[in-house]
Amino acid sequence: LSKPGRRCIGLSPDIAIFPKNFMLETTYQNIQQQSNQSQAQFLQSIWDGVDYGIFVLDVLNDGADFRYVAFNAAIARISPIPVKDLLGKTIAQVLPAEMATLYCQRYGECVRSDQTISFEEEFLVDGRETWWLFSVTPLKDNTSRIYQLVVTATNISDRKQTESKLRESESRFHKLAANVPGMIFQFWLTADGKA
Repeated sequence: LSKPGRRCIGLSPDIAIFPKNFMLETTYQNIQQQSNQSQAQFLQSIWDGVDYGIFVLDVLNDGADFRYVAFNAAIARISPIPVKDLLGKTIAQVLPAEMATLYCQRYGECVRSDQTISFEEEFLVDGRETWWLFSVTPLKDNTSRIYQLVVTATNISDRKQTESKLRESESRFHKLAANVPGMIFQFWLTADGKA
């Protein structure tokens, strides 16, 4: 009934009395373990439930290279390369040389700056132009060395299309305004018809 190093006072072979602090310590350990399990479940539900891609890279050679170590379900759905072909491999092993160099530079910038960086990329997916916003966040170990990067990928294609349409509309308006004799006024009316 007693753990090594614990005092147990036996009254009979079937009954034992433990010191008061043993019960408090055991209760605290149980609460801590439940809290850790709850926190792990909470983080796992976020990892699995978000609709944007997340992947984790190990930092190799002080940021000269990077290895894919984890992916959430969303990145598995949107990645043009099956994640099973990426897992455990370096960027240089799975991407074309020019692209690998570009991404190593960007991820290296995150390591050197020691802060989150963001950048946008355009890709053709199934013959369609898609735009992505990447956010790269460094993770440090207990010696403050950056050992991993967490990368999020958010599809911003709709926003980019809206921006493009707005630029086209502004361009048409400026061309029209430049070629119309006289003045052009713009004003807004409220719902009751007042300016």
